[in-house]
Amino acid sequence: MKSRIAHAVASAFLARSDSGRTVPNSSYLLGDMCTGALSILYYPKANRGANLVFTNTAVGLAGRIGTNLMREFLPNRLSTNVPGNGKP
Repeated sequence: MKSRIAHAVASAFLARSDSGRTVPNSSYLLGDMCTGALSILYYPKANRGANLVFTNTAVGLAGRIGTNLMREFLPNRLSTNVPGNGKP
């Protein structure tokens, strides 16, 4: 069970390349940072700053980790497109 949790958490930070090697998941990490940077435009200028960008980035990563954990531990009948669950 520890390995399943570790895999769910690590997949938010690591991915497989086309050659099969494990590499940093730059698309998720940079995407979350860009989302965090864009989200500060909705705040007044007095409340903007790098701290808010990194906080929003951390919230995005936490959401991705939570989603991965749900996918890993929810029963197959509650998830869609699970290989080998009896659907053609």
